[in-house]
Amino acid sequence: MKKITFLGLSLLFVLSVTAQEKKVAKEVKKVETEQAEIEKIATENKSNSHEKKVAKAKKDHDKKVKEGHEKVKVAHKEHHEKVTKAKSYVSCAIGKMS
Repeated sequence: MKKITFLGLSLLFVLSVTAQEKKVAKEVKKVETEQAEIEKIATENKSNSHEKKVAKAKKDHDKKVKEGHEKVKVAHKEHHEKVTKAKSYVSCAIGKMS
């Protein structure tokens, strides 16, 4: 009788350990799947972040180029006005000399 009870208890113990192992295996698989999803999202966010930084840098660069072009236009206009004024002074001075 004791042998049967001992064998029965041993069998129950083995079955419970096996059931726990299956539970643990399921949990491990679930955690690994979640980890893979997290890594995928992190990679996407990293690439999105890089794309955003590149877009911002391009926008900033374009803005600086546009500002530079405006400065050049203003400088050309001022130079043209100064040259025109100087030409009129020279013409006036030549007229007074004659």
